[in-house]
Amino acid sequence: MRDVFFSAAIILAALVESPLALSLAKNYPGSPGYPSVAEWDALNKTLSDRLYQCPSQGNLTNACLQNQQPAYAVAARHARDISAALQFANAKNLRVSVLNTGHDFLARNAGVGSLAIWTHEIRGVELTDDWTPSNSPRPRRRRAADEKQAAVSIGAGELWETVQETVRAEGRAAASGADVTVGASGGWQQGGGHGPLSNQYGMGCDQALEFEVVSPKGDILIANEHSNPDLFWALRGGGGGTFGVVTRSTIKTYPKPTMNGVVISIVSKEIDNSKYLDAMSYFWAVMPNISDFGISGYPAMTSNAYSGDLRAPNKSLKEITEFFEPIAERMRQLGAFVSATPLSDTARSLLEIKDPMKDILALRYPADLAQHLPQSTIQLHPTAKPRRQLSGFLGSPLSPFLNPSPNPHNSHTSFAATMGMSSRLLARSALSESNIPAIRAMFESLFADGKTYIMLPYPNGGGQVARNRDLDVALNPAWRDAIIHQIVMVVGNREEEVIEAMRPLSVDDAAYLNEAWPFEKDFKRTFFGGEERYQRLLGVKRKFDPGNVMWCHVCVGAEAFVEREGKLWKEDGA
Repeated sequence: MRDVFFSAAIILAALVESPLALSLAKNYPGSPGYPSVAEWDALNKTLSDRLYQCPSQGNLTNACLQNQQPAYAVAARHARDISAALQFANAKNLRVSVLNTGHDFLARNAGVGSLAIWTHEIRGVELTDDWTPSNSPRPRRRRAADEKQAAVSIGAGELWETVQETVRAEGRAAASGADVTVGASGGWQQGGGHGPLSNQYGMGCDQALEFEVVSPKGDILIANEHSNPDLFWALRGGGGGTFGVVTRSTIKTYPKPTMNGVVISIVSKEIDNSKYLDAMSYFWAVMPNISDFGISGYPAMTSNAYSGDLRAPNKSLKEITEFFEPIAERMRQLGAFVSATPLSDTARSLLEIKDPMKDILALRYPADLAQHLPQSTIQLHPTAKPRRQLSGFLGSPLSPFLNPSPNPHNSHTSFAATMGMSSRLLARSALSESNIPAIRAMFESLFADGKTYIMLPYPNGGGQVARNRDLDVALNPAWRDAIIHQIVMVVGNREEEVIEAMRPLSVDDAAYLNEAWPFEKDFKRTFFGGEERYQRLLGVKRKFDPGNVMWCHVCVGAEAFVEREGKLWKEDGA
């Protein structure tokens, strides 16, 4: 979600007033040091005609992010393409932006005048039942079956849909994202990564065994426990778009679980939603018990209705029904209508367990989404012979809603422009029957005066997420104590109000850095776990990117520059 919450560049710039004189930190079109046409031509030749030029302002489309479009884009197919692009960016002092599918709610993949690196064409899914790390100091030996690590190696451009189909065909599963159109090796994993199997196997970053990554200086590196272990640590939860460009990740796989569950609907029986909120407050209070049983899911909630599939990997329908029915009955006693229908493993596949946001928007706008998808007009650099398009470049299936077009005839503009996202990780310790008054107070505040359009309260903490607390990864440690990742979609500029409502139940005021308000006042604490952890991440950033070639707002290293009107500036003398 980019322009729905902001033009990140423009709004962030407006918030920053520096008392010191500023100078441009990067070269932009028109700058004295900006590459000549001949130099771009040379790069295009090096990249085998994989360099694209974004349209001018006069031919602007959503595909180029309106006022945040890159100047050029590299449609990389190999790590060496990215290496060449980053070496060129270093030499010419260019801003770099990185993206695959464009699923970035905080617009960290945007950058005015940048050289964009598009990883979507870096493909390949390879399975092994006996993975060995690259550059391991230990000699390879024959291992017993219980010592072997099953794994899958995934190219940066692959989507979870392809990965899951591949591993399922071999009787395996991977801890994937909830939306199968998300890339498997990019910002989802590097930012932490939650999904339908998180409760069973842990966060996405917990699954990583190894990365192939191109450093901001253009070096092609291996990052694992033996090679560049500090970079390996940072890439597991420290956020994408700043430490390097991952071109391949290797993650754990598991025997394919059953995915039985329950389809639950909770509705207010009366116009007054008081009894409904009583029932929902109780439901939140027993969420730790639900998590401990092994249930998680992707429901949606409004001021008078809650609905979604809740799944319990490797549990039988009998076990699920016997566990859940007393909870449903208690909510009925509190005055809500509750339907809890058993959902068998064969009813829907894991690939159909998705983030409900698209369905919610489709209900608001029932027209076929496909006809509204932006069409890229990014063209090959003029020196290349054929003219092609990058289908879906810089866009996602939600782009027409979340990137409102400047076209006054776009029916989505007025609605989308007023939507915003806030989130918090709700603590196990705050969700208990003794704390129901505080839970109820949160609901009353969130749903007062229509400020909340929709809430997405994902119960995907606990379980193995919590049990992995001793893993040395860069993930915000608040995840290990959280039960619900609660997203609130608001109408108008009310993000701070809903954050304040959720704060008392949160884990140390923490939020998931991939799905949050992009203007958090203390992003180091909220996204990364505090100053001490942030400084460790910053040390890795400075080691592998001393020139701040890769920069994104609210990312590690964001303090290096100020962003105004989409361009990066630095304090004179810095």
